[in-house]
Amino acid sequence: MLKSKDAWQEYFNEVSFPLRDVSKHVSTAVFAVYDGVCIFCKERKAEHVDHIVPHSLGGPDRSDNFAASCTRCNLRKHDKLLPLPVLGIALLEARRKAEDVEQMIAELENGVQSTYKAYRSKGERAVLLHESYILHRCEDGGGVRPVARIYYKNDPRSRLGHHHQNGDFPDIRFSYGRKFLKSKMAHALSPGLPLEPEEYKNPEDFETLNLLRDMEPDHWGRSIVDYAVHLTTNRHPKMSDYLLFNETRFRPGGLFLAKTPGGEGIGYDISLADREVTFDDAVRFQTFMDAQEDFWAELPAELHHCLPAAAALGGAQPKICIDWMDELWVLKLPNERHVINMAAAEAGCLDLCEMAGIAVPDREVRSFGPRSSVLLVKRFDRVSAPGGRIRRHMISSLTLLERHEMDRGVSGYADIYLALRASGAPSVVGEDLYRRMLMNVLCGNTDDHYRNHAFFQKDDGSFTPTPVYDVTPTIQVSPSRRLFLHLGRAGCGRDATVENAVSAASSLDVERDRAIEIANELSLMVARSWKDAMRRHGASDVCIERMATSFSEAGNTIACNDPGLNM
Repeated sequence: MLKSKDAWQEYFNEVSFPLRDVSKHVSTAVFAVYDGVCIFCKERKAEHVDHIVPHSLGGPDRSDNFAASCTRCNLRKHDKLLPLPVLGIALLEARRKAEDVEQMIAELENGVQSTYKAYRSKGERAVLLHESYILHRCEDGGGVRPVARIYYKNDPRSRLGHHHQNGDFPDIRFSYGRKFLKSKMAHALSPGLPLEPEEYKNPEDFETLNLLRDMEPDHWGRSIVDYAVHLTTNRHPKMSDYLLFNETRFRPGGLFLAKTPGGEGIGYDISLADREVTFDDAVRFQTFMDAQEDFWAELPAELHHCLPAAAALGGAQPKICIDWMDELWVLKLPNERHVINMAAAEAGCLDLCEMAGIAVPDREVRSFGPRSSVLLVKRFDRVSAPGGRIRRHMISSLTLLERHEMDRGVSGYADIYLALRASGAPSVVGEDLYRRMLMNVLCGNTDDHYRNHAFFQKDDGSFTPTPVYDVTPTIQVSPSRRLFLHLGRAGCGRDATVENAVSAASSLDVERDRAIEIANELSLMVARSWKDAMRRHGASDVCIERMATSFSEAGNTIACNDPGLNM
């Protein structure tokens, strides 16, 4: 029923152990071990495809099925189904103990059974399947206020903690607290969660509520949480770990989860050194993470304190939070894929945005160590106050518009404007959004996705744009660019041209003459200033040449009687 020893030897020679990314490879390895045999009753039903139910990350047609059960052990019996974290732990343990292929198979069979039994125990099941937390909001006075209860009911079929393609997300429920609902000062935390005594849940195909998604890291931060949870708890992360692992002083915005009202910190015991992260720590930490061949390699103990600071934020670019000059800053580290000095490029773009009349965070480029330049950006969701820092509640446009983060090209800047107006923002916010849209066009920034637009909640409950961030040139040979968002209303087009931006101005309640005046002023300013802005932060001539096509729209102007305008 199983492969021959020679076949196994050939297979394992092809699979590189130790695995750098267990979540990527473990599914194929486990499925190969059982090779069409039901993982529970061990009966082979390969000749009867309808009797085999694959458990896959992407459905029965995907090639990465990690196990199969026959109709005797069907998917609806949760006690007969083994989640991927259990299989992953079993495979890791088998690999550690095995000295040859035969022992590997034996250890894996034993590991699956023993780990499965542990998973089914009352304590472990309670941890994995049912979680309840209190959502808190930080108040202006420095205190915290319980505002809602969050309940996770994880489907044991899920590959917990990761994106799923077959809809098996945890069932997440959200309900405001009674005391918060009765408060005269209370406001809905987001437009999609009205201040009502109702229970809200994540929509179909949404892995979580967008309000909670805003509190989670992305890409780089998630990979750090994956590593940290395995290092400290010896298990794969659950979806809630992406919220719970972050220390409250690092997580973006003014919300955090805790087990009890007024509680602090994460929902499980973890021992990490409580000390500040230095510049040198940050560079050493990133160097270690980049150099790993085994994703679960042991992080040096003197760098453990970097984990929460690195896990708090996301994005494709590595970043870590540090305390510097008595303020909290984001240290953006270089990525090996960068072909330009990205620190100089982003700092230069922020300089241009400031010259365009847009609010920007404090920033500084520093050169040190083997990575050349790094960018420091001051956290704008923190306000210094006597006795500590005040955290500000903010949401992204993902939450403001209640969109799925994969919904590329289905929203526009006008949708953001209308949502802000509906929250109570004044009409002048339209011109601010118009300037931001124009600067994305003029800098060739196509990374204007939902989570790169954020909004503070004011005392009256309305939302207003935060300082602009993550404005960078897009490096490509072609001078043409397409933004993530439509220039104006959804469907009006995403081509990044000054003409299209001016045509979209009316959807932001910016009058035609004023729109042309602003566009021409900013276009000429960027054309005149962008190279000097880059050089000021250390960009070389080669770097400037590589990013030149990103600024191809700069210098273009619009005549008042331009027949191409669609206004």
